[in-house]
Formats: sequence, C-alpha cells, structure tokens
Amino acid sequence: MTHPSNAREFDIIVFGATSFVGKLTAQYLVDTHPELAIAVAGRNESKLQELAHTSGIKLPILVADASRIDELRELTAR
Repeated sequence: MTHPSNAREFDIIVFGATSFVGKLTAQYLVDTHPELAIAVAGRNESKLQELAHTSGIKLPILVADASRIDELRELTAR
C-alpha cells in the first residue's frame, strides 16, 4: 500500500504477536488483507523472530515493552 508522506508507516501493528491470539490475528491479517502494511510487535525480539520462522509470517518486527510509555508512544507513531 502506498502511503502519503504524512501517513504512518504501518496500517496495523499486532502488539503481543507471540501470544496465542496474537499469532492468530497476525496470520488472519496476512491471509485476508494483503493490501495492508502490517507489522508484528512485542517485548521479546527473539520470540518474534521465532514466530516469523515457525509460522512463515514475513512481516516487519518491532520491539517495545508495554511498561515503557516512551516505547509505546514510538510504536504507535509508526
């Protein structure tokens, strides 16, 4: 999807993507909405990498800790 210069980088970021529901959500979005710019996010980069490897979900990986408001603000700005 082409974004205007003032738009955000991603249409949807699935935060908590390594959880059971997060995995299902990410896979559903990939399968049904290929037109969207999607990323997966969570606090543990190695678990996100493992998710990408085992599920075949090829999406940008973003790392943020939910207890750090500055990281969440940066994440949501994208």
